[in-house]
Amino acid sequence: MRLFFIAAFCLISGMAAAADDGGIAGHRYVLARINGQPAATDRQVFVEIDSQFGLSGRICNTFRGPAAAGNLASTRRLCLDENLSKLENALFQALRGGVCLIPAPDGIHWRRDADIWEFTLDDSPTQ
Repeated sequence: MRLFFIAAFCLISGMAAAADDGGIAGHRYVLARINGQPAATDRQVFVEIDSQFGLSGRICNTFRGPAAAGNLASTRRLCLDENLSKLENALFQALRGGVCLIPAPDGIHWRRDADIWEFTLDDSPTQ
């Protein structure tokens, strides 16, 4: 029998709580699924976690900042795609409230309450 230890950490109250990041830092991830359903977007939604646990990414707007709840700077462009606008609002709301990041075989999962955002590893250059 094989036992697997899953390292999870949460970005809560302005601090990342983790002794070991589980190898997720220093990579780029593309949103694949939300609550088990494919992320239906024409635009590639991604996040990057750098080696210092800075977070950046793009939905409608680009964002960047320390990977701590509520501390992200973002552009403020109008999002004409209603689905992307809802997605962006939900992601920012989740980050403000704190999310748990769970390493997965093909990327990371962000968990906030009952919501799970599945991101797949994609270290290709930003598009």
